[in-house]
Amino acid sequence: MIREIVSVSFLAMTLGGAFGQPTTERIAFEVTSVKSNTSGDDAPWRYGTSRGDITATNVTLQLLIVNAYDVRHDQISGGPSWLYSERYDVVTKQGQDVQRTLAKTKQMLQTLLADRFELRLRRETKELPVYALVVGENGPNSAKPAT
Repeated sequence: MIREIVSVSFLAMTLGGAFGQPTTERIAFEVTSVKSNTSGDDAPWRYGTSRGDITATNVTLQLLIVNAYDVRHDQISGGPSWLYSERYDVVTKQGQDVQRTLAKTKQMLQTLLADRFELRLRRETKELPVYALVVGENGPNSAKPAT
């Protein structure tokens, strides 16, 4: 089975923009706050958007990547171990003149991840092993219960 995945790396600089982001236009939130969540609390994470503003509490960087790039958790490959374990509190505010669409919000979140975490992503395709459950040549074998 061939599956598209996202390869994560943290580099100082790369040429061009991260995928999903045009190199000519980088839009960003007007105000951002990214803090480590040091509460040690095992409370469930919260992620929400309100009119394009983001409030995320006790979230991993993996969750932010999932939301910014529209990928699933199992499509993320690479990156340091803290990508899955370190928790953050993120609050963003968009400017008044920004057209508040989900696509713009995701693009701004991509810019935030690139700027604050020096996150760089690339798309690649990998061949992965899978199991196939198929019916045998004699048809399905329904076991009869013992009497």
